[in-house]
Amino acid sequence: MTIPSEDHAADAERIAATWRRRGARITPRRRELLDVLLAARGHLTALDVAELLHDDGSGVDVSTVHRSLTDLHRIGLVYRVAVKGPRGQVSHAYRLVGPTEYTAFCTGCQEVVPLPTPVALRAARSLARASGFELSTEAPAFSGSCPACRDGQGPTG
Repeated sequence: MTIPSEDHAADAERIAATWRRRGARITPRRRELLDVLLAARGHLTALDVAELLHDDGSGVDVSTVHRSLTDLHRIGLVYRVAVKGPRGQVSHAYRLVGPTEYTAFCTGCQEVVPLPTPVALRAARSLARASGFELSTEAPAFSGSCPACRDGQGPTG
């Protein structure tokens, strides 16, 4: 699945059709959720999505958004990374699966930086050899701290 493309509506329909084939009903709220995810340029938490939907006039509860995002993750339509909040709480941030694209996600300021695919693949292979794990490269998001957050200049510093 290649997303997003120039044809937002076609992308949304393609994702909805896949979700439907996996047994989900595509309600107007779920379609709005897909629109928010397609418009996003990075990872969003369930709260982020709920707030964006609320700003668009939809009164969607964050628990409903969380269930939908969890379902999308379960069937492989979104990536999920753990995010540590300013008070140490852990939540998840999501983004739609697109073309193979490796990213580094800052858990402090939530900046997303593209990584060169060959470098990311070499790192994953090296980690697999060292740990004995067979690592999945289907959710190619690394998380950690960007230089600004690491140096105390970011929002969590």
